[in-house]
Amino acid sequence: MGGHDVRRAWLMSPGSLTKRLRRVCPGDLQIHVLSEGWVRAESEVARTLAVPLGVWVWQREVVLRCDALPYVHALSFVGRAGVRRLGLRRLGRRPLGEVLFRRGSRCEARGVVRRFTAHSTGSAWRRWSVFKVQGHRVLVQEDFLSALPPLRG
Repeated sequence: MGGHDVRRAWLMSPGSLTKRLRRVCPGDLQIHVLSEGWVRAESEVARTLAVPLGVWVWQREVVLRCDALPYVHALSFVGRAGVRRLGLRRLGRRPLGEVLFRRGSRCEARGVVRRFTAHSTGSAWRRWSVFKVQGHRVLVQEDFLSALPPLRG
């Protein structure tokens, strides 16, 4: 399976990305938190979360690695009430997917774009998803990096 086909399979796969990554990672899948904290919502994030432009939202940035190889760079955004209700400030190195899929989230929208990212040596594919969890929207943006192995199962 070529690199394009590998990324396409990952981009289109439904369900928990973390669960799928654990299946293909021969070593230990690690979540490295690059940053998390309050940021002002820019236009795309504000529109997606249905909050006013410039309001404070919680942003979390992580890289999912298998041993030393970075597989996915992810950004997530949620409004103030959602952060409190869902306990997202206490996630630490646990994956966001644990919260989303254990609390009965529903994916409202999903899309794919090709973009350049500083975390890879060329273009990367980004999948974005909007989840609704206990009445709160969560925007997740996942950049699929070149080290990604073929998808299994």
